[in-house]
Amino acid sequence: MIRGTTNLIPMFGTPLAGVRAPTLFSAYFEKINADTVLIPMEVQSNYPATFREVLKVTNVVGAMVTFPYKRNIDLADAVSPASEVAQACNVIVKRPDGTLYGDIFDGVGFAMGLRRAGFNFENARCLLVGCGGAGAAVAAALINFGVNYVGVSGRNVKEAQALTDRLNKYAGNRAQAAFVSSDPDGYNLVVNATPLGMKDGDPLPFDIARVSPGMTVADMVMGQETALLRAAAARGCKTQPGTRMLFEQLSPVSEFWGYPPVGFDEVIGLAKSLGWNA
Repeated sequence: MIRGTTNLIPMFGTPLAGVRAPTLFSAYFEKINADTVLIPMEVQSNYPATFREVLKVTNVVGAMVTFPYKRNIDLADAVSPASEVAQACNVIVKRPDGTLYGDIFDGVGFAMGLRRAGFNFENARCLLVGCGGAGAAVAAALINFGVNYVGVSGRNVKEAQALTDRLNKYAGNRAQAAFVSSDPDGYNLVVNATPLGMKDGDPLPFDIARVSPGMTVADMVMGQETALLRAAAARGCKTQPGTRMLFEQLSPVSEFWGYPPVGFDEVIGLAKSLGWNA
């Protein structure tokens, strides 16, 4: 229920018709009796000015940011080390002094989902197809979770090479990153971090004929069964949907905004209560 005292957390992006975070987080806030809602705010132009004006509102306590605005990290007064590596943030909190602090939980949520599914990170070779903000965060998280190698593939060569350089600096001697083609052959994990799959009829982001049984194929596009995951499963691959990344983020993001943590089983129960396939 919206009241005169309700705190607001806007979710900025475009398009927003397919996003699930406002539904899930608002349901969680209601469950814990927090007087807060996460509301979608589709901004198609002049995003920086809109962001600044909305965050001035007294009862706006933070924000969530999605495609295509995660890269606007300069709108925060400070960001986390993970955001520095990714050059992106997906959550903002308004601190008591009014300053804005940004972080990104896409990578952590993604990697936690893989770990829960039993993926072995040790010495794993991973291919990241797409080098946007969320994908960059995933690459950094995979290094933290113990992978040995991250291949970065992207249509924007300059951007992909810049991400590769940042990842190598971040990894030190823990792992190696390299700019590569989108050929998935020879990897333990292949991640679609492109928007391909958001629209019906989109082409697959890489040659599915080059995957092999036992490989894990993960999609960051929200949806339990995207065309990519169906095709990968048909070839004997393990799969992870983008919704798993969202479910794993609910607890750490809620804590980031100052709300209580929540167990993963509770998150799944909440998703099922919303009629979602979880």
